[in-house]
Amino acid sequence: REKQALYGGLDAFAHRSSQLLIIEGDAGSGKSQFIKKACRRSHNRNVLLVTNDARKTSGPFGLFRSWIEDIRQSDLPASVAQELSAFVNTRRLLSLLCGQTNDLPTQASWRLPSAMRGTERKDQLTAELVRFFRIFSRHRPLVLAVSNFDRLDDETRALVKRVFCSLANSPVGFIITTN
Repeated sequence: REKQALYGGLDAFAHRSSQLLIIEGDAGSGKSQFIKKACRRSHNRNVLLVTNDARKTSGPFGLFRSWIEDIRQSDLPASVAQELSAFVNTRRLLSLLCGQTNDLPTQASWRLPSAMRGTERKDQLTAELVRFFRIFSRHRPLVLAVSNFDRLDDETRALVKRVFCSLANSPVGFIITTN
């Protein structure tokens, strides 16, 4: 019965229903196996499910860097790739996720906030991630999955929560596994 409920959640993602699916359980209870099966199932439903294990991400925001790279490597129609290029400076977004400082001229229209302004940085980072995920999800339902969510650093967990709340009315779903 639990598996039916989990797969029902996956089917809801295919119908562009945004939601959060949290799977809790002891180590070895099959959470990671469900994610693997969900990936296979999502292809049949035209849903892009990108996943990562928090234990395998590097540094703060490594999870988001991985998700972005996986999305960029997916089979994007030219129109979606063009829209992403026009509205999201992905290189800058990845730089911001890496914590690199601003190297753009003062008059540039797209600037990273200075490292001294933590709130501004968080707000801009959240807005750029939301824009990136929304643009892609207009083309195809998107599910962002992370195994071992409890293993993420505090900053990344907080960013996942901010992005999820900002995407509440978008066809972007989240699957989170935790112990």
